[in-house]
Amino acid sequence: PASSSQSDFINLLFDRPLLLLIVTMLVSSPLLLWLAWSLAKPARKLKNAADEVAQGNLRQHPELEAGPQE
Repeated sequence: PASSSQSDFINLLFDRPLLLLIVTMLVSSPLLLWLAWSLAKPARKLKNAADEVAQGNLRQHPELEAGPQE
């Protein structure tokens, strides 16, 4: 019974392209926001460190030295 309800839902989505678009956007938007945030995080850290150096704060930032875990 569970597989028939799943196939009914899939058939409903393909019969209504606007509904398919809305469901796809609801699923993919949080994933894309997380991906964009995680990709921009190192650039934000570097910008903040560069701003501090420009203001004369020459403190080292060891978190900028850390790369991906291997």
